[in-house]
Amino acid sequence: MKKTTRFILCLCTICYILMQEISYSMIVTLPLEELVATSDMVALVWVIDKVQVPDTHSTKNLLYVKKILKGSWDNNRILIITTGDQRLEDMPIFPPPCSQALVFLKKDRTGNYTINHMLQGIMKIDDKGHLYGFGYGHTLNEIEQLVKDSASAKKPAVKSAH
Repeated sequence: MKKTTRFILCLCTICYILMQEISYSMIVTLPLEELVATSDMVALVWVIDKVQVPDTHSTKNLLYVKKILKGSWDNNRILIITTGDQRLEDMPIFPPPCSQALVFLKKDRTGNYTINHMLQGIMKIDDKGHLYGFGYGHTLNEIEQLVKDSASAKKPAVKSAH
C-alpha cells in the first residue's frame, strides 16, 4: 500500500472513532426521590384529549386529575400541559386519550405547570396499574411513599420543652 493511501485510511479511521465518541449521548435521569422533591405537583391523570396547536409542532394535552399525590389542583378544572415538538427525540409525549399517566410537574415563570425533567416526568400506566417508561420496575405505592417521605423530611423538627 502506498504511503498516501495508508495515511488517508488511518485518518478516516481516526475520524470514524472520534465521531463515535462525539455522537454518543445518554439521557441523564434523576433518582426518584429527587424527581419527587423537585416537583411542585405529582398526580395521577387521565388523558382526555391531545390537540395540535395550529401553526406549531406543539401539543396541548387535556388532562383530568384523578388523584393528587403532591401539590394541589381544583378537581373541577381540566389541567392543560403543552408539550413541544413530538417529532424530536427525547421530548415528553403523553399516552393516547383514555390512558392514564403519573405526572411530575413543575411551575414555570408564568405559574403554568410543565413537565419536570422532560421524559422522566411522564410515567405511563397500563390497565393493570403497571408503570412504564422511566417508572418501569416501580409501583404507584412506592412513589406515593416517596411523596410522603419527602413531605415529612421538609417538616421542621419539633423541639420538646423541658
